[in-house]
Amino acid sequence: MKPAFRESFAARRCIVPADGFYEWQVKPKGKLPHFIYRADARPLALAGLWARWKDPDSGERVATCAIVTTEPNATLAPIHDRMPVVLPEAAWERWLDPGYDDVAALRALLVPAPAAELALHPVSTLVNKVANNVPECIAPLTTPAVDQ
Repeated sequence: MKPAFRESFAARRCIVPADGFYEWQVKPKGKLPHFIYRADARPLALAGLWARWKDPDSGERVATCAIVTTEPNATLAPIHDRMPVVLPEAAWERWLDPGYDDVAALRALLVPAPAAELALHPVSTLVNKVANNVPECIAPLTTPAVDQ
């Protein structure tokens, strides 16, 4: 755990709900984006950490969060070298309890999701631009990527 996250790991844990996430596979002619999601189409519960801090320039109080990552499972390993931690429902209460301080038990949650729980497919490079917030961003790529 990086020192910057130790305090948040101790008492400011959160869950970031998501329909899925993107990872980019490096190919000979560029990067091919993939949409990763639960195979049963239920939302993902991604392990997160949050913090509040004061912007030194503006003096504004800022709330931020980060998604915790781990090594990839067998489904994601061909695509990327890490993946978000997907928390099983049985761990939600423990992860969210700021008074729960068994660091070893919390660290034991930071493992890859079972490979069979996730599915993925290549998607359009529309996802490369944050302004493209459209359903087509998660649609399976219909034309094969030309030896990307």
